[in-house]
Amino acid sequence: MNRITVFFLVLTTLTFSLLGGCASHTPFQPAQNEPDKALVYVFRPNSPFARGELIRIDVNGVKQRELLVNNAYLPIQVTPGSTEIKADFNRSHLGKGDVLTLTTVAGQTYYVKVQPAIAWTMTVTELDQTQGAAEISSKFLYQQ
Repeated sequence: MNRITVFFLVLTTLTFSLLGGCASHTPFQPAQNEPDKALVYVFRPNSPFARGELIRIDVNGVKQRELLVNNAYLPIQVTPGSTEIKADFNRSHLGKGDVLTLTTVAGQTYYVKVQPAIAWTMTVTELDQTQGAAEISSKFLYQQ
Protein backbone atom coordinates (compact mmCIF):
# COMPACT_ATOMS: atom_id res chain seq x y z
CA MET A 1 0.00 0.00 0.00
CA ASN A 2 1.14 3.48 -0.66
CA ARG A 3 1.41 6.22 1.95
CA ILE A 4 -1.82 7.97 0.95
CA THR A 5 -3.86 4.77 1.36
CA VAL A 6 -2.31 4.07 4.75
CA PHE A 7 -2.90 7.67 5.83
CA PHE A 8 -6.62 7.49 4.92
CA LEU A 9 -7.03 4.12 6.67
CA VAL A 10 -5.48 5.51 9.85
CA LEU A 11 -7.55 8.69 9.61
CA THR A 12 -10.78 6.72 9.10
CA THR A 13 -10.03 4.42 12.05
CA LEU A 14 -9.22 7.37 14.28
CA THR A 15 -12.39 9.22 13.27
CA PHE A 16 -14.66 6.27 14.06
CA SER A 17 -12.88 5.71 17.37
CA LEU A 18 -13.43 9.31 18.38
CA LEU A 19 -17.08 9.26 17.32
CA GLY A 20 -17.67 6.11 19.33
CA GLY A 21 -16.31 7.89 22.39
CA CYS A 22 -18.95 10.64 22.06
CA ALA A 23 -21.83 8.32 22.85
CA SER A 24 -22.67 6.05 25.73
CA HIS A 25 -24.66 2.82 25.42
CA THR A 26 -26.01 1.73 28.80
CA PRO A 27 -28.22 -1.39 29.06
CA PHE A 28 -31.74 -0.78 30.37
CA GLN A 29 -31.87 0.37 33.97
CA PRO A 30 -35.11 1.53 35.61
CA ALA A 31 -35.16 5.29 36.19
CA GLN A 32 -36.16 6.85 39.49
CA ASN A 33 -39.53 8.55 39.27
CA GLU A 34 -39.37 12.16 40.46
CA PRO A 35 -41.93 13.18 43.10
CA ASP A 36 -45.17 14.53 41.62
CA LYS A 37 -44.13 13.42 38.10
CA ALA A 38 -45.04 10.57 35.77
CA LEU A 39 -42.30 8.56 34.08
CA VAL A 40 -42.62 7.90 30.35
CA TYR A 41 -40.23 5.52 28.64
CA VAL A 42 -40.10 6.28 24.93
CA PHE A 43 -38.34 3.52 23.03
CA ARG A 44 -37.57 2.34 19.53
CA PRO A 45 -37.28 -1.37 18.72
CA ASN A 46 -34.49 -2.86 16.68
CA SER A 47 -35.78 -2.47 13.14
CA PRO A 48 -34.38 -2.45 9.61
CA PHE A 49 -36.62 0.51 8.69
CA ALA A 50 -34.85 3.89 8.89
CA ARG A 51 -32.09 2.09 10.80
CA GLY A 52 -29.50 4.85 10.53
CA GLU A 53 -31.89 7.73 11.07
CA LEU A 54 -32.26 9.56 14.36
CA ILE A 55 -35.72 10.29 15.73
CA ARG A 56 -36.50 13.54 17.51
CA ILE A 57 -38.94 13.40 20.44
CA ASP A 58 -41.01 16.42 21.52
CA VAL A 59 -43.03 16.33 24.74
CA ASN A 60 -45.77 18.92 25.03
CA GLY A 61 -44.04 20.95 22.33
CA VAL A 62 -40.61 20.85 23.99
CA LYS A 63 -37.81 19.20 22.02
CA GLN A 64 -35.93 16.62 24.09
CA ARG A 65 -32.17 16.99 24.20
CA GLU A 66 -31.43 13.36 23.34
CA LEU A 67 -32.33 11.70 20.03
CA LEU A 68 -33.75 8.20 19.71
CA VAL A 69 -31.58 5.70 17.83
CA ASN A 70 -32.37 2.15 16.76
CA ASN A 71 -32.92 -0.23 19.72
CA ALA A 72 -32.75 2.51 22.36
CA TYR A 73 -34.94 4.22 24.96
CA LEU A 74 -35.32 7.59 26.66
CA PRO A 75 -36.76 8.03 30.19
CA ILE A 76 -38.76 11.27 30.35
CA GLN A 77 -40.29 12.81 33.49
CA VAL A 78 -43.57 14.61 32.73
CA THR A 79 -46.06 16.73 34.64
CA PRO A 80 -49.23 14.70 35.25
CA GLY A 81 -52.19 15.37 32.98
CA SER A 82 -52.46 15.48 29.21
CA THR A 83 -49.07 14.67 27.69
CA GLU A 84 -48.42 14.92 23.96
CA ILE A 85 -45.53 12.81 22.63
CA LYS A 86 -44.48 13.63 19.08
CA ALA A 87 -41.90 11.60 17.18
CA ASP A 88 -40.37 12.78 13.92
CA PHE A 89 -37.26 12.08 11.91
CA ASN A 90 -34.45 14.44 12.86
CA ARG A 91 -34.11 15.33 9.18
CA SER A 92 -37.60 16.72 8.61
CA HIS A 93 -37.60 16.18 4.85
CA LEU A 94 -37.44 12.40 5.28
CA GLY A 95 -40.97 11.47 6.17
CA LYS A 96 -44.02 11.72 8.33
CA GLY A 97 -43.92 11.50 12.11
CA ASP A 98 -46.70 10.61 14.53
CA VAL A 99 -48.23 11.98 17.74
CA LEU A 100 -49.68 10.24 20.79
CA THR A 101 -51.58 11.93 23.63
CA LEU A 102 -51.47 10.24 27.04
CA THR A 103 -53.27 11.09 30.24
CA THR A 104 -50.57 10.62 32.87
CA VAL A 105 -50.82 10.27 36.65
CA ALA A 106 -48.09 11.15 39.16
CA GLY A 107 -46.07 8.14 40.29
CA GLN A 108 -47.11 5.99 37.32
CA THR A 109 -44.88 4.60 34.56
CA TYR A 110 -45.85 4.56 30.87
CA TYR A 111 -44.28 2.84 27.86
CA VAL A 112 -44.40 4.47 24.43
CA LYS A 113 -43.13 2.61 21.38
CA VAL A 114 -41.91 4.51 18.30
CA GLN A 115 -41.98 2.14 15.34
CA PRO A 116 -40.46 3.29 12.00
CA ALA A 117 -42.05 1.67 8.96
CA ILE A 118 -41.76 1.58 5.19
CA ALA A 119 -41.84 4.78 3.12
CA TRP A 120 -40.33 6.84 5.98
CA THR A 121 -43.43 6.67 8.17
CA MET A 122 -43.72 5.79 11.84
CA THR A 123 -46.30 5.00 14.49
CA VAL A 124 -46.28 5.99 18.14
CA THR A 125 -48.28 3.71 20.45
CA GLU A 126 -48.72 3.19 24.17
CA LEU A 127 -48.07 -0.32 25.51
CA ASP A 128 -49.49 -1.81 28.68
CA GLN A 129 -47.18 -2.30 31.68
CA THR A 130 -46.42 -5.98 31.02
CA GLN A 131 -45.67 -5.68 27.32
CA GLY A 132 -43.82 -2.37 27.74
CA ALA A 133 -41.57 -3.70 30.51
CA ALA A 134 -40.81 -6.85 28.49
CA GLU A 135 -39.95 -4.97 25.29
CA ILE A 136 -37.83 -2.23 26.88
CA SER A 137 -35.67 -4.69 28.84
CA SER A 138 -33.49 -5.36 25.78
CA LYS A 139 -33.01 -1.67 24.85
CA PHE A 140 -30.14 0.61 25.78
CA LEU A 141 -29.92 4.20 26.93
CA TYR A 142 -28.18 6.22 24.24
CA GLN A 143 -26.55 9.38 25.53
CA GLN A 144 -24.73 11.86 23.33
